[in-house]
Amino acid sequence: MIRAMAAFVAVASVSAAVSAHAAESVGHPATTAVYMNRTDLRDPAAVKVLYGKLARAAQDVCTTGAIGRFVGRDADQACMQHTLDAAVAQVNRPLLTAMHLKSVQTSLARGY
Repeated sequence: MIRAMAAFVAVASVSAAVSAHAAESVGHPATTAVYMNRTDLRDPAAVKVLYGKLARAAQDVCTTGAIGRFVGRDADQACMQHTLDAAVAQVNRPLLTAMHLKSVQTSLARGY
C-alpha cells in the first residue's frame, strides 16, 4: 500500500545549547521539512532515498560551519545524530528504523 502522505516530517534540533547556537539570530530552533508524498515505506529503495533526505536535512539544520575537532564541530555532529534519531522515530516505520540502526552501528564501529 502506497500512502500518499501530505504531512511532513519536521526535522528539528531540540538540544537547547545546539539549537540556540544554530539559530541564535532567529531565537528558535532551526527546522526544515522533508516531504514524503507517495513514498512507499515498504520499498527498501524508497526508504533509502527518504533516509538520505532526512540525513541531509539534519545536516542542513545542524551545520554551523565549525572546522576541525573543535567544540562547535562536535556539537554539530551531536545535533545531526539527535535530529536524525528524532526524525526516524517520528516516521516510525520498521524499514526506516532498521536502516537507521544499521547506519548508527556502522558509524560506532568506525569510531564516528
